[in-house]
Amino acid sequence: MATIFVGGNKLGRGVTIKNLVTSYYGRNPKRPNSDTVLQHARMYGYRKGEIGVTRLFLPNKLAEHFRMIHQMENALRELVSKYPKGKFEGIYISSPLRATRANVLDPNSIGMYVAGGSYNPAYPLRSELASKNTEWIDNKLARFDGKAKGQETKIDYLIELLGKCVPDPRCGIELWDQKTLSAALEKLKSLRGNKGYIVVRRGRDLREPRRETQGILSGGEESLAPKDAPTLFMYRQTEIPAKREIAVWWPQLRFPEGNYVMAFSFNR
Repeated sequence: MATIFVGGNKLGRGVTIKNLVTSYYGRNPKRPNSDTVLQHARMYGYRKGEIGVTRLFLPNKLAEHFRMIHQMENALRELVSKYPKGKFEGIYISSPLRATRANVLDPNSIGMYVAGGSYNPAYPLRSELASKNTEWIDNKLARFDGKAKGQETKIDYLIELLGKCVPDPRCGIELWDQKTLSAALEKLKSLRGNKGYIVVRRGRDLREPRRETQGILSGGEESLAPKDAPTLFMYRQTEIPAKREIAVWWPQLRFPEGNYVMAFSFNR
């Protein structure tokens, strides 16, 4: 015999349903709260033994948000395990953006940049609107031969480059928000100094969107730069005539190793 539960707020928080196999998660908020999503995840309880037969149906955008929160929490757990005596610090970055309407403001939706973590836009903007930015970056990076290992530079230089790397809004923007990333780098500069690294590669051919924590590097390329300062990997993607997509630079930013986590609010 099957039992079907139907409900909204009554099933939203603090409820664990035994032997739950299939869930249809119909909510699709514009900006879901991280704490609310974590509470809703309790509907599965602690049943790792049955996870193979457990099914969850929900909107793609919300599924990506679930995945992002899971990755951030795992990264935070790894950091706590690395410093079991609690000798790490949390740094809050004030959002550089202001919501234009009160119903857009969501101070409880929190994102995190974890020490040693890497982040990239889900997909770069590849229309003609990005052609001037590509040309600007081409000129800015002309002195890099695209073969050397990471070269030391200044965080200010990384921030300047990031300002020209526009993500495709159709693929979603969560962790890769340019102004929030710039605020995080400014905070690192004030705490650790202006040192950074840049790695430049050309002739890449990535064609599909990916998660903002998935990365765009090939095997072994993580070791191209030391991990004691932020590193910006700038990879130039070839044009795709069949899709009318121009050549663009697809960046990946890696935060330095350390005992910190940088938290921010999705107030945008």
